[in-house]
Amino acid sequence: MPLLAGLARDARRAFEPKPGTGYGYPGGGANIMHNLLGARTKSGQHVSDRRALALSAWQRAMEIRSNVPGTLPVHVYQKTSDGRRLKSDAYPWITKRPNPEVVAPVFWVTVYYHLASWSNAYIWVRPMGGTVTLWPVEPKRVRAGRNEAGEKVYEIDGTVPAVDYSSKRAGNGIRLVHVQGWGTDGFTGAPRWEMGAESLGIGLGAQEKAGRWFREDRSPVNGYLSSDQELSQDEAEALSEAWDEARGEDDPGTAVLGKGTKWITTDIDPQKLQLLEARGFQIAEVSRQTGVPEHLLGSHDKQSSWGTGISEQNRGLLTYTIGPDIVIVEATISEVLLPADFYMKAELGGLLRGTPKEQAEILAIERQNLVVNADDWRDLLDMDPLPEGAGQSYFNPNIASGNEGFNKERVEAIGSLIRSGFKPEAVLSALGLPPVEHTGALPVTIKSIDQQDAEVAKLAAEANGTPAQPAA
Repeated sequence: MPLLAGLARDARRAFEPKPGTGYGYPGGGANIMHNLLGARTKSGQHVSDRRALALSAWQRAMEIRSNVPGTLPVHVYQKTSDGRRLKSDAYPWITKRPNPEVVAPVFWVTVYYHLASWSNAYIWVRPMGGTVTLWPVEPKRVRAGRNEAGEKVYEIDGTVPAVDYSSKRAGNGIRLVHVQGWGTDGFTGAPRWEMGAESLGIGLGAQEKAGRWFREDRSPVNGYLSSDQELSQDEAEALSEAWDEARGEDDPGTAVLGKGTKWITTDIDPQKLQLLEARGFQIAEVSRQTGVPEHLLGSHDKQSSWGTGISEQNRGLLTYTIGPDIVIVEATISEVLLPADFYMKAELGGLLRGTPKEQAEILAIERQNLVVNADDWRDLLDMDPLPEGAGQSYFNPNIASGNEGFNKERVEAIGSLIRSGFKPEAVLSALGLPPVEHTGALPVTIKSIDQQDAEVAKLAAEANGTPAQPAA
């Protein structure tokens, strides 16, 4: 019971502010050498965020987890009192150019890489020339802690103090925005490369051993020399030594075997075969660590379980891997850097479009249901808007002309709303129809020839006092 009580007490305190707790590197305590040199693993390899990139699967996974969300268009919206949203251009340092040196996609790719590898991203908010600039700071350079007042503070490169941007007593010093990813203490994220250090160490060790194998063993397979003639012991040893000496040189040239000697290959060394299999298994390990499916890491013998179409696979990648990082970045930037009625939002439509055929089918349905207009559709295809605002109307005559039921329902809805007292121009606008001008003339009822003949016969019969004869 005392043990359980102690564990419960520690769990409660994990998320409590700890005044004067000092500084600690994410995942590495207060040891700066841990982050610079990496974690020592049982395989004998030092693993760091940079060394992990030597594994092609890890590098590709980090590129996907940073390039895909980082290059999505980013917008800032303002929430209106009636629940609508308006796109705002008031924050170009978020949407266009965070600082004078890089454009927005380059900056956000860096932020998402830090978040994917370290589960932490730090952004230096620096005033410059009457505006604000954003600069990424490598997580390995930052230590996080709390001051005596319990506020979150930082230290950069072991000497430069910094404060959290949300602190009310920030002053004029360096102010950092901390984008915190997955972690266990609610204070800093747990570096992904460090959590998988042992697995990455095995991969680095296998890669190093494979390189040494190809460097030292000129023949990647086993075999032996065979001669059609009888050889004495001395001749066999001399031929073997000559062969080994030639094959051991950096540039052995073309080997020549005399006296009918031939090279006979045998099966590959089981140890070397196991080494190759271990390197292939590393792709599966990296896939589990990063959430990126194996087929995106270059494993051609693996298929995705997220669906067969491009849109299904992209949707799975967005839902389970990239989406959480996007939500964290959007929420942090919106909460810390923007006013209460503004928020940042990444445009995910490009990631979910699928094939051109799937995209066209979806847009056709949206066009028919007045979700998008012609200019919206053309914008997705990188085409210019129609001239003179012709593409701004949501009414689509091409669809209406071939769908009488659609026309009938719309006409009935228009008549019903106007008879109920709504203004005609407002009704037409609500249904996506252009306004119709009235000539001012009196209403005219158009009748067919048969109707007119019947009415004339009726009037003549009434004048003569005889009943009208029904039309044949």
